[in-house]
Amino acid sequence: MPLEARLNRDVSIESIETPPEVAAQEPFSVEVAVYSRTRTSAHVELRHGEATLGSREVLLVAGLNRIPFDTSIKDESGSVVLEAEIPSPDDRFGGNNRFRKSITARTEVTPRRKLKGSSR
Repeated sequence: MPLEARLNRDVSIESIETPPEVAAQEPFSVEVAVYSRTRTSAHVELRHGEATLGSREVLLVAGLNRIPFDTSIKDESGSVVLEAEIPSPDDRFGGNNRFRKSITARTEVTPRRKLKGSSR
């Protein structure tokens, strides 16, 4: 297959848009930006480690496509790596079909209540 024909079927993940910091166990929005050179169907998956946070079957148009997800990070705090992947059957350049982004997850800390008569 000529190089030009293969390039015309290329699909790539350009970015993952999310808040820089999220609360563990609280829902937040994620947007995966996918660029496609042609109209095609694809499967988009969002993961954290081995856990699948969401997956969608989508019809991509030629150009930039924004794929929304609503998800949450389970009871975890610190740096969290989100990974989006879009395997496409007609795409022979798989190196740009995966994208990773680090965000910070925090657990909510409940302030201690003072006991009556306590100076602490």
